[in-house]
Amino acid sequence: MAIFNYWKRLSLHSRFYILFLYCIAAFLLYGHIALSAAEGTVTLDAVKLRMTGLCIGIIITGLILISALSRSAIQAMSDIYEGLNQINDHHDWEMRLKVNGNNEFSKLADQLNYLFENMQQLDQRIKAKTIHLEESNQQLREEMDARQKVESQLEKKTQDQAQLIDHLETTKMQLAQAEKMASIGQLAAGVAHEINNPLGFISSNLNTLNEYSNKLIAALDEYNNTGTISDEIKVSIIKKHDLAYITDDLAALVAESKEGLERVKGIVKDLKDFSHVDSGEWAPVDINKSIDSTINMAKNEIKYKAEIILEYSDLPKVEIIGSQFNQVILNLLVNAAQAIETFGKILVRTRMVDNNIYVDVRDTGSGIAPENLNRIFEPFFTTKPIGKGTGLGLSLAFGLMKKMHGEISVKSIVNKGSCFTLRIPINARELNSLSEAQALS
Repeated sequence: MAIFNYWKRLSLHSRFYILFLYCIAAFLLYGHIALSAAEGTVTLDAVKLRMTGLCIGIIITGLILISALSRSAIQAMSDIYEGLNQINDHHDWEMRLKVNGNNEFSKLADQLNYLFENMQQLDQRIKAKTIHLEESNQQLREEMDARQKVESQLEKKTQDQAQLIDHLETTKMQLAQAEKMASIGQLAAGVAHEINNPLGFISSNLNTLNEYSNKLIAALDEYNNTGTISDEIKVSIIKKHDLAYITDDLAALVAESKEGLERVKGIVKDLKDFSHVDSGEWAPVDINKSIDSTINMAKNEIKYKAEIILEYSDLPKVEIIGSQFNQVILNLLVNAAQAIETFGKILVRTRMVDNNIYVDVRDTGSGIAPENLNRIFEPFFTTKPIGKGTGLGLSLAFGLMKKMHGEISVKSIVNKGSCFTLRIPINARELNSLSEAQALS
């Protein structure tokens, strides 16, 4: 048993060496027997007997050694094969092959076990990475859900902001219209006076024409009722009904009445053009004529406060929103007149510099305090007493000029006056089209 255990502990290489040495020993023993026979020290029968016994012993011992060698090799290979099958069936890298002895098969099993240990460590790292990736994926899914939620909230806020902007634009247009109507209301008395003046003398002329028509009818009746009309009767009728004067005055009365009607028609047209709800349409505008039309609207408001001085330059027509430009000019003219305490001057100058049209409205009023210069374009800011101003005029003027891609600025010296300057680019319509295209893109 001890020999068998010792044999199992031997390496395959050592076992082959033992078998090889055994074969050499057998051949040496054969040689010794053959040499004894040759020397005659041993009889021939004894030699045959010894050689037969030696041959049988060598064969039996060789078979035992070869059987032990092959059995141990087959057993080791079987253990390795069975261990590999178990690992493959269970997919478990923690299982190990049996290691018996210190032979080549045990070393192979050790190397395979070392490989399995590395595979186990690699599998553990892969599992850890997989868990980490799953956690990362879960975190990413949560972040994506959170991002989608935020994007949904942002989209809703964007829609709310768009609705708010639309509401603000509507409110802005309503404020502009309200300010426009407030300006008209402020000028209503003056406009009524401007209309009443021509209507007054038109009414007077109509009364006179009525008298003239009665006299003419009476004269015609006398002509018709008189059989024979002598020169003396003609002269008498002419003098009696004052036909000579009527003839001279009739044309003048008609011309004067037509002029008065044209004045009323112009005032009504200016009032209608100014007060209608703004369509916001861009169209070519003659700046100088537009200013004249606006001055006609505000003439009665201004003529008792200031002398208007006009200095126009030759200007090309520019595509802007004409009614909104008129509103800006009216606000500036009314503000200028209100800033003059007794009687002063308002200078309106137009000029063109570097593809920009400039309109200056300068007054000799009380001026604006330095601390208020940066606030005068703010909505509802006013230095006028309560009930004298809404604080929207200059704010809306600022917004309207910005809408037409222009700008409004002011310079002022206290007790000397203020100068408001409008800048309108010649290509305002092109700039507006470009900004609208950029907004859509």
